[in-house]
Amino acid sequence: MKNTLVISAYTCCGKTYASEHMKDYDILDVNFCSFKTIRRLPNEEEIEEECKRWKSSSHLMPVEVHLKQFKQQIINLDNPDFPNNYINYIKENIGKVDVIIVVSDIKVRQLLNEAKIKFVTVYPWSSCLQEWIGRMYLCDYSDFIIRNRINGWHHEMKYKEPLGDKLIKLSHGEYINEKLIEKCFSLGYGMNGGIEHKSNSK
Repeated sequence: MKNTLVISAYTCCGKTYASEHMKDYDILDVNFCSFKTIRRLPNEEEIEEECKRWKSSSHLMPVEVHLKQFKQQIINLDNPDFPNNYINYIKENIGKVDVIIVVSDIKVRQLLNEAKIKFVTVYPWSSCLQEWIGRMYLCDYSDFIIRNRINGWHHEMKYKEPLGDKLIKLSHGEYINEKLIEKCFSLGYGMNGGIEHKSNSK
């Protein structure tokens, strides 16, 4: 079984680009949000309840028309299996891919730590705020999210534990790249799975 490096990376550090474009490594970008919620259509019980609710009050739209629309609405619900489903998915892919990349949320790092999954944490230097604002706009983040990131920047840059085996700081113009990954493999940072060796590079 091959070694797998787990990287917990801050917004716009190059997670998606690395997973889609780096050819020397098999990289899996694990989307935290897709495990946290369930998206589905309304079930029969919910449709029946909505029908009763609609009939109990005055509306211009006929109940049949409203229910037709209601049946097509996607419902977002908390996933009762979270966070176990998230951690189990990461564990299942250790040894299958070279690198697993997750978000840097403190709760995610705590989950990794509790599950005894080794990882490294990647953050920008606090002096890189203006560049990261630009990166977020280029990645089409909403104004709301960008404002939250700006307001919480200096608080997040205090780098709360756990940080895994190593805290790696990106400077201006830097992203997650092959050199960073290769260094982690050669030094054994964030390694999970198989027999220790210098690199998984193809």
